[in-house]
Amino acid sequence: QRDGFGAYAALCHFNDAGARIGCTETTLITGTQDWVLAEGAGPVPTGTRSSRIGLIFHGHGVAYYDNLRIERTVPPMNTATGKGADFLELDPLQISAFDAGYPLRHAVAAEADPNQFLMPRDLRLTGPFEGWAAMGMLGEAWYCTCADKARWTPLLRATDRFGRYQGALGAVMHHYGGPYEGSIWAFFGVDNADLFSPKYPAMAQAFIELVQSMQSKTFLHQSRSDLACYRDGETVHLSVKVTNGGTQTRDLSVHVELLSVEGDATVFEHRAAVRLDPANTVPIACTWAPGVFPHDLYRIQVTLYEGDKPIDRESTNGFVVWKPATFAPLPKLSLVDNVWHRGERPLFMIGAQQFWSSLSMRNSSPLVIAEDFRTMRDMGVGLSRSFMMWALRPEQEERRFRDMMVYLAQKYGVVMFYEGIGD
Repeated sequence: QRDGFGAYAALCHFNDAGARIGCTETTLITGTQDWVLAEGAGPVPTGTRSSRIGLIFHGHGVAYYDNLRIERTVPPMNTATGKGADFLELDPLQISAFDAGYPLRHAVAAEADPNQFLMPRDLRLTGPFEGWAAMGMLGEAWYCTCADKARWTPLLRATDRFGRYQGALGAVMHHYGGPYEGSIWAFFGVDNADLFSPKYPAMAQAFIELVQSMQSKTFLHQSRSDLACYRDGETVHLSVKVTNGGTQTRDLSVHVELLSVEGDATVFEHRAAVRLDPANTVPIACTWAPGVFPHDLYRIQVTLYEGDKPIDRESTNGFVVWKPATFAPLPKLSLVDNVWHRGERPLFMIGAQQFWSSLSMRNSSPLVIAEDFRTMRDMGVGLSRSFMMWALRPEQEERRFRDMMVYLAQKYGVVMFYEGIGD
């Protein structure tokens, strides 16, 4: 080979209309070499009607191919491995629990998460605990445009000796979409202790309650407001979905609350009764029109009851109210002689990639983004690089999402660098 990208093979997949819907390529072979093994692996997309092999040489020279083979393989069970690209591309069937980059560190105690009702809420454990935080991937593989397929709820919160959160010892994922729709996973990442041994007697009863809760398959998901940012005088439209994946009809009640994040005061409540048949999902909706919003950041908290017993809660979403006074006190950012200045003071900024999945309710939640910016401020990280090129929502919803990002960056004193905003 004298020039060009090199030699490779490609297996491309086509649908009924003959359009290419996927392609897997081998590694590139370049230069002058003896026989070299070139391999590639990838999924066969849903809707594939036919596939074709291409032997491709880009450049000038001669390329020889021999012993071409196509083998059907079983994807890895978990997400420890995948196809390396801009990110780790995964097969939808891989079990997306745990992350090699999120070990438990300095965890000396654990307590039940207060926003779950699957285990006793007064549960306390003494460590130390090692292993892996019980996190899960909620969406599909594509990192900016993936929608949630599951809801993640921490069960046990690990803390260090200062009481700081170190990750979840255990968690549960309720799947309401994707290939595992209808399944519920509970998983624990501790590998230096058996949490269900006699050393932790409270966990025996907790295990029974957890299994009973999972068997009911009745849970909340996708609680949201119609916009991420409001102005005074506008109406907030709230919604949540309730799923009964079990085998019995359930008589339930849904309690929707709006809480001010700073002060945790309840400013709005709505209750709705619902009789839910097996294998059924129903939406619950309500509105709030306060005229003038008393606060600028709100949490949507939804609790599900069976009789007088709370059985589930979702409280990970919220919204922002635009308060012009927030923009008054902060000095402007400027570039003087190639040095950033905040007001008259020179400024050296350390930044981070603040990243979310645009169609993920949890990752793009204003509460999550507010916590990110608040933590960045507290750690002295003052610059956020944020992708904004994908306009995936209806226009009004998309504009208010970006308003929310701008407002929270200003509220917490983080400089936002918009990446690829396009139109």
